[in-house]
Amino acid sequence: MAKAHIVSCHACREQFDTFRGGYYNSETNQYTCKQCGRGGGRSERGVRIGMRQTMVGMVLKILFGLLFFCVSVDSGEGSSWDYSYFLTCLTLGGALIAWAVIPWVKAKRESAELIALDERMNAAVNDRKKRAAQTAEPRICPGCGATSIGPVCEYCGTRLC
Repeated sequence: MAKAHIVSCHACREQFDTFRGGYYNSETNQYTCKQCGRGGGRSERGVRIGMRQTMVGMVLKILFGLLFFCVSVDSGEGSSWDYSYFLTCLTLGGALIAWAVIPWVKAKRESAELIALDERMNAAVNDRKKRAAQTAEPRICPGCGATSIGPVCEYCGTRLC
């Protein structure tokens, strides 16, 4: 049996085994999982920011959480004060809101980290390109008058400025 080759999908950042499925793009040197390769399974928003819940699902969780918070506050206004009902509603409301908000915050943080990493990679590539362009330009040697490429004259060994 072959060893597992675990890679990350470039679209959704999920890890998968290449021997069990997925696609490889030789032009970009990146892997894509089955769901993203077929174009189904994930919404465009989910692929873009890395969230698995839809916007409607997130809003519904927040609304139901707020509803439970309101019910817990209303339960204390009557003559019979029930701590268990109050704490249950408060806990359920907080859990629903956390269930909706925490993945969104994590996805935003990860997308910001990915953007910063991408900017650093682009800056490094641009620096390499600039250095290559500077060393590749032909210069005239002050000693012998020959045109040469690089920091030292190929013919007489004089350092080019």
